[in-house]
Amino acid sequence: MERNLGIPQLPQKLSDYIRQHTLWGFMYDPYGVKLRNEIGVGNLIWGNDFAHAQGDWPESREIIDEIMDGVPEDERYRVVAGNASEFFHLTTAIA
Repeated sequence: MERNLGIPQLPQKLSDYIRQHTLWGFMYDPYGVKLRNEIGVGNLIWGNDFAHAQGDWPESREIIDEIMDGVPEDERYRVVAGNASEFFHLTTAIA
């Protein structure tokens, strides 16, 4: 691209920038959950698309249990709540 368009080569691979600056959202995706370590657990966020018809509500907890069967609790928390909270600079209070 540099030779043809004058755009200099990036210092890192494009995939590195994507991992550093984006989150990948999904709803019902057991295969994506299985690939979480290749994708990066810190780059995934689960959502239910409430209140749209294709969303999982009101069965959200059952769907999470199904697609995250066998996922360690710390990784499950990150994907379901922690990554989004950190990315959007939200704080949570546990009573």
